[in-house]
Amino acid sequence: AAVERDLQASQRRCAGSEEELAAATRRVASLEEATAALREELCAEREGRRAAAEAAKAAAEAERRRRARLRLRRLLGRHVDLCRAEGAVRSARAQARRSLRRQVAQQLTAMGSVAAVLAPAGLCK
Repeated sequence: AAVERDLQASQRRCAGSEEELAAATRRVASLEEATAALREELCAEREGRRAAAEAAKAAAEAERRRRARLRLRRLLGRHVDLCRAEGAVRSARAQARRSLRRQVAQQLTAMGSVAAVLAPAGLCK
C-alpha cells in the first residue's frame, strides 16, 4: 500500500510536471513569437531610418546642386556684364579715335587752307 501511495504521489507529481512543462512550452513559443515580431519591427524601423537617411542625403545633394546652379548663373551673369562693359569701353574708345582722327583731319585741312592763302603772300615759310 505504501508503494502504491508513493506511485500515485509520483504520478501526480509527474502529471503536474507535464502540465508545467506544457505551460512552459507554451510560454517559450509565445516568447519566440514575440521575439520574431520584435525582430520584424526592428528591421522595418531600421529600413525606415535607412530610407529617411537616403532621402535626407538626396535632398541635401539636390540643395547643393541648386545652390551650385545659382552660383554658376550669377557668375555667368557677371561674366556677361563684364563682357558687355568691355565691349562698351572698346566701342567708346573706337568712337573717340574716329572723332579724334576726324578733328585732326579737319585741322590739317584748315591748316592747309591757311597755308595756301599765306604762302603766295610770302607769310608762310
